[in-house]
Amino acid sequence: MQKASILGSALVGLACLIMFTALLTAGEVREYRRFDSPDKRNALIVYREQQIFATPGQASDAPGYVVLIGPKGRELKRQPVDMVQLVTAPVWTPQSVSVKLLLDWKL
Repeated sequence: MQKASILGSALVGLACLIMFTALLTAGEVREYRRFDSPDKRNALIVYREQQIFATPGQASDAPGYVVLIGPKGRELKRQPVDMVQLVTAPVWTPQSVSVKLLLDWKL
């Protein structure tokens, strides 16, 4: 009986540790994807917001935002996205960048 009690306490402690770690990392933002322009002067960076809980295989379902970085490394534009996986390869022109159904920005 005592072994079961120790095992139960250890499992509860482990569950609490996992929950605490999940709460600490919630809201953390990480670079998910980067698309450089053909001339390497600009970049489109997709950031993913850490979710408290996600089932395996759903990491790309997370919300986030897209940032356009200019030639001097400055942020030029920012737009939130519901799911980072929706940001596909952009189409770059000398005057603009666009992502199908999401954004169309002048450079």
